[in-house]
Amino acid sequence: MKKFRKYTAIIIAALFITSCLSACGSKDTASSETSAVTAAETAAEATAKEASKALEENTSESKEGNEMTNQSAAQDTELKRDGEEHEEMTEVNNVRLSVKEAGSGRDMILIHGRTLSKEDMDPLFQRYKNQYNVVSYDVRGHGKTESSGEFTLDDLSDDLVGLMSVYHLENPIVIGFSMGSYIALRTAERNPNLFSGIVLIGTRGGRTSSQWSATDEVGRALESYDNMTDAPKATLPVLVLTGENDTINPPDEGKKVADALPNAVYKVVPGAEHMAYEGNPDFVFEQIDEFLERLN
Repeated sequence: MKKFRKYTAIIIAALFITSCLSACGSKDTASSETSAVTAAETAAEATAKEASKALEENTSESKEGNEMTNQSAAQDTELKRDGEEHEEMTEVNNVRLSVKEAGSGRDMILIHGRTLSKEDMDPLFQRYKNQYNVVSYDVRGHGKTESSGEFTLDDLSDDLVGLMSVYHLENPIVIGFSMGSYIALRTAERNPNLFSGIVLIGTRGGRTSSQWSATDEVGRALESYDNMTDAPKATLPVLVLTGENDTINPPDEGKKVADALPNAVYKVVPGAEHMAYEGNPDFVFEQIDEFLERLN
């Protein structure tokens, strides 16, 4: 900035000299005029060179500053993606989401169910963080994430897309449980090529299954959603898992979703209730592992 001011002053001085030259030219003799012109031209040329040099130096410094800023940003991103488990608040769509990340390699996103938090996805988080770069987050109105007032299922879908952009996640595998499965499927319907595959655990195709009344913004966002109308648009590979004894989203609901999808595999989890990955983890992980192998 100082050098910018310097070459600006130099240019002004050059203009002043030229102005003086014009004034002198009308009063002096031809000989003295010639001398004045020569002296003025020399001075103007010198000031112009100095101004050019100052401008070049200022531009160089500005470029170096931008490069240092970019390098710093890249280093920050690298530190966040070093494989170590960390948790932070991240702004997405003007909402501060609580996000946890660990691991390296192919990207995976976990989305919890209603009234829960990202910690309820820890069995999956711990299982896959040694093989994948796993990101788990608190959905709006849950855990440590802000509520932000009224919202819709499409807003929750936009949050998922925004999270991918912030964390530079490319074609991730998304595992959604209950409400998380609605968000994952809705996003796949709206963006068919965004994910490499999705796993829907304890899902259904329309209207919330929650035992809780729609007395809060989360309930109102889910009470009238519909994932069946646009289901044919979700052409990516899908694994649908429903607990055999799930009374919240019974097996026939999960099968209805799977039948509506062009490329879905449906499995009933023996002996499990709604949170099937806790009721029968061995079976659930076996099915997910086979699904991931097919994707690879």
